[in-house]
Amino acid sequence: MLWIKAACQPLAWTWTSAGALLRYRLAGLCIRKPGVFRKVASTDADCLGSEPVYLESKVVGLTSSGAYGHTLGMSLAFAYIDAECGDATEFTIELQGQQVAAQVLSKPKYDPDNLRLKS
Repeated sequence: MLWIKAACQPLAWTWTSAGALLRYRLAGLCIRKPGVFRKVASTDADCLGSEPVYLESKVVGLTSSGAYGHTLGMSLAFAYIDAECGDATEFTIELQGQQVAAQVLSKPKYDPDNLRLKS
């Protein structure tokens, strides 16, 4: 149980999954990895959000948003994936019923050295 030191009373965790979240945190487990940007190999549709992300035919996350980057000339998506995926960089996203390749972008594609801001 989590306690407030000054008042010596347990914190009020009132939502349904609060107990499960607390058990995960106390066990040192991570539910999802922080979000990562992905380059999506799509020609006619873009991610809107809530599309499943696959790694070796297993669902490992969901997209939260996506759009076509006109300056970059590519479709981009932001997704949250399971921490168990490790450092995998190649995924597929189900987009309008089709599996589309997606690649994690390790650094920004537009102005990676931050020179435009300083000019």
